[in-house]
Amino acid sequence: MMVLAFLQRRILFIYWLVLFVHCCFIKLGWPYIAITKPMFVPLLLAYLLVRDNHIGRTPGKFIFYVGLFLALFGDILMISVNNTFFLSGMIIFMIMNLCYAFSFFQLAEMKVYDPLALAVTTFILYVIGFCFYEAMKTDLGDYGPPVVVYMFMVSVMVLTAVNLARGGRLREAGARYILPGAVIFLVENMLVAAGTFHYGGDRNIYVTVIITYAVAQFLFMKGIEKAYLQHPQEYLVSDSRY
Repeated sequence: MMVLAFLQRRILFIYWLVLFVHCCFIKLGWPYIAITKPMFVPLLLAYLLVRDNHIGRTPGKFIFYVGLFLALFGDILMISVNNTFFLSGMIIFMIMNLCYAFSFFQLAEMKVYDPLALAVTTFILYVIGFCFYEAMKTDLGDYGPPVVVYMFMVSVMVLTAVNLARGGRLREAGARYILPGAVIFLVENMLVAAGTFHYGGDRNIYVTVIITYAVAQFLFMKGIEKAYLQHPQEYLVSDSRY
């Protein structure tokens, strides 16, 4: 019990320590990134699960957990430079984005709060996606179509985060954690594409990638914690509607 209590207090410290060590491994070109990369998501899952007395309650929270498990498998597949594993990792992360999107929409009580904000965000995402694809399409080659689909999935997730931040009882969690996490995750995915297809595995790019990835996943986790675990009466009441 003492060990468990110690770990509960130190999980996030271990998380950031693993990130620092992982960045060092990338800069040094050491292969131990295969050990540290799959550690991020389990630490976040452990942080949530040891605090959650209602793991199966509410579809949104449970689906978020599913998304985190998918992120773990995606991280493992993305370690390999094998094209099949890389494409499989992309597909898994697409599904993860859909899981996150459902979770965030459920946090917003399945309502659309600000159609204008969503319309503006959709336009901005389209412009960003179009410009990015035009700049990268020569480098993408056969990966062009799956990258477009992936960009669409990420955009859906960002839109649900914007919707949550614009209204509902849990908008504070959306505005403070989930929306910033979604924006950072969008940037991280663009950096992954640039680093993989254009810069040919530049180490500085991948250090930035893993930092933005770790920060984004941390913010998602904190948003879920604030919404579901620090206000259990809110989600347990809303759960009865579904």
